[in-house]
Amino acid sequence: MRFSITALLLLVTFQLVGQEKREYETRTQEEQVPVNARQWLAETFPPIRKKKWYFEQTSGKQSYEAKFSQRGQRYSVEFNVDGTIEDIEIERKLRKLPSDIQAALKKGFDAIPKIRVKRIQEQWTGTEQQLQNAVKTGSTRAIVVRFEIEFTGILDQAYQFWEGTFTKDGQLISYRRIMLRPSDNLDF
Repeated sequence: MRFSITALLLLVTFQLVGQEKREYETRTQEEQVPVNARQWLAETFPPIRKKKWYFEQTSGKQSYEAKFSQRGQRYSVEFNVDGTIEDIEIERKLRKLPSDIQAALKKGFDAIPKIRVKRIQEQWTGTEQQLQNAVKTGSTRAIVVRFEIEFTGILDQAYQFWEGTFTKDGQLISYRRIMLRPSDNLDF
């Protein structure tokens, strides 16, 4: 019995511990993006003046991503290579989130020593129709809302740069170490 509990705990720990995140983005022309992705974006959001498209490779997965600002918010909308919507990410400031979500996330941060938050994105996932309705109405009841947070802190006995996915209740779902690309600049 003791062995099975230990094995179960190790299994849960290994599932929670993420891999390394290696992300490469290259700018791409809008014409290279699948038509259904471009159509969905045009139907869902009011006219977007300055939108940039990227082809992204993250840890072996490929996707297209549209980045733009609207009504003072920065959006990142990701599609798979077939043009199906994967998620919408909205950049947020911790102090501008509702107080209950702030408190929940701060409680989740308490479990991570020496945490310093670098960026918070509210991540919306759901069907194409559910996400379209959420954007148009502002209601997130029918979709899954999580927070993707980039931070430095101590996890796995190492002070590193991490990306964690948290529930809106502040629970850490998964995390992975962010591997930065080497730069040509000398850092002192």
